[in-house]
Amino acid sequence: MAYSLNLITVLPQLAALKTATEKEIRVIDYQQTGIEMKKDTYVTTGAEIDVEMATLDTEIKALASVLATLPAGDAKDFNTAKFKKAEYAYFVASERDKKYGSVALVDKELDMAKNVQLLIVLKDFVAAIDARIAALG
Repeated sequence: MAYSLNLITVLPQLAALKTATEKEIRVIDYQQTGIEMKKDTYVTTGAEIDVEMATLDTEIKALASVLATLPAGDAKDFNTAKFKKAEYAYFVASERDKKYGSVALVDKELDMAKNVQLLIVLKDFVAAIDARIAALG
């Protein structure tokens, strides 16, 4: 992109602009490191949650088939309670998946891609400032 840096004719203004832009680059680099660490965590957590949800899904299906055949009584009440606990555990795992699993992983990947693009633009801007400083020399 063409910037209107030719309107700035004083070196200290260019130096201040370059310093501020370089600071922003360092901040984004720091954020990128944090995002990468979270991404690694989400990969591991996502796999754990997927296994947990598959196990709970199997348990829910098994309990549902058992409940369908049981007559009213203590055994049915006991299995109904287990069924409801398994359903709740599945719900909690599903919520965790949204925050720390596959969905969160894709969100972090998008954040990383946006930061990469922003860093490219900022570095190009610093190069344009350097060229203007050299032209004023």
